[in-house]
Amino acid sequence: MEVIKLFGPRELDIKNTYNPNLQDIRESSLRTYGEANSFYRKEELYMKDVERRILSKELSKEEDIYDECHAIASDLAKCCEMYLKAIYIFEHNIPGNKIDDIWEKLKNQEYKMDSNGNLIYITSFGVYTFVKYDLNGEPIRDKDGKLVYFDADNNTYNENNRGSKIKRSGHQLDRLIELLSPSSNLLLETRMLTIPMGSTENNSSISILDLLLEKGVLQRDNQISEEEYTSWILKHKKTFEEARYSGQKQYDVNVEFLYHLATQIRAVAQFIIEPKNEQKFSITDDEISKLPNEIKQFISFHSHLLSEELIKLIVNNEEAKNKIITLFSNKYVLPQTISPIDFYKMIKLMSNQEIVYCSYLYYMLSNYDTLTLESFDDKTKKEEKKILEIAEIFKLLGMSPSQTIKFIIQLKETFKDKITIGNESFWKLFKVLRNKFNYKIYNYNIVRNKLNHYPDCDINNDKFKF
Repeated sequence: MEVIKLFGPRELDIKNTYNPNLQDIRESSLRTYGEANSFYRKEELYMKDVERRILSKELSKEEDIYDECHAIASDLAKCCEMYLKAIYIFEHNIPGNKIDDIWEKLKNQEYKMDSNGNLIYITSFGVYTFVKYDLNGEPIRDKDGKLVYFDADNNTYNENNRGSKIKRSGHQLDRLIELLSPSSNLLLETRMLTIPMGSTENNSSISILDLLLEKGVLQRDNQISEEEYTSWILKHKKTFEEARYSGQKQYDVNVEFLYHLATQIRAVAQFIIEPKNEQKFSITDDEISKLPNEIKQFISFHSHLLSEELIKLIVNNEEAKNKIITLFSNKYVLPQTISPIDFYKMIKLMSNQEIVYCSYLYYMLSNYDTLTLESFDDKTKKEEKKILEIAEIFKLLGMSPSQTIKFIIQLKETFKDKITIGNESFWKLFKVLRNKFNYKIYNYNIVRNKLNHYPDCDINNDKFKF
């Protein structure tokens, strides 16, 4: 009997042929970033496996779950460390810098200092003490000329009770975060504070929204305070640095926070090191300053529709700006899952009437199974009934609401037709589906018969009008 050999360690070693130039700063950053991505993917897969085992009761003992949580927390902390180091290396890819010096900076132990180079201490009770400065920027001293130390509550300390120096290693997450450039640090902090931990995996990529938050166009709606964020970081740095093994020292780890932290550090790292085309923002401060308050309100409520292209269109096109303002002021229900690029095209190509029509069609398709024509028997709902009938055609074609919107945008771009009740040419639309866009129609005859039921449908002349 033939034995099927699985892909194993030996085969993996054979495939491992890449020889990186790790003296190149950019290459060093990319390889560190790449390894961090591998760790992240492994943890995502592993957490799904843990979930499966808990649900199946395969994993049920308290001590076993304790071990799993600590293992995941430790690896997530390691993942964060690698992403942060990759960012630091990438940001220091400057002529004259040497990669060995960069790694030495990351590796060497140091003591925590303030911006003036004076040491910060910590008491046995966990209270930070530090030097204060007068209005001239000089450190405050006592009558004997010795430095006076303070805590956050303005209590005073001297050299005898100020506490111990804070040793910092290359593994400590708080230190690595502080080493980031101010813009990267602010970006990470903003995302950590504003994105709920429970939805972090749905917010794993930097968008134009982050830029607007950074510029102060949008108000931050913090889910946690800055103090809580700092406290979480300080608490969980011990997960990897002081208790690398679950049997070494007991700490109350929080896997949800560390997953949130790893996901958002990963998002920042990806944006800085390997930005996607849609993340290469060119919008200027001048363009941002031209955004009217009504648009800022719209962005706050419909941030999922935001793109750089849309903002540039709004500030440079009065008609587009007025469309947005009208849509917002009339509180039209816009599709929740439409892509930012599709919404941009709708604003650019369509009238408000057409946008509302498309939105309504999207709603009808999304709720098709719960709606009936009888729901719109009222004469005042004549147009709604017709839109539901159109939705039925797209439903028969097997098209999702998002596919339908994309197609109508394509139709608008191609034929420049009005997308409104009274001007649809649906047999032409159908032929475009079948021919121009090579869309596979599974229900050809059903749709053909459906169209023939409409009194104004002339298949031979490619006309279909209400």
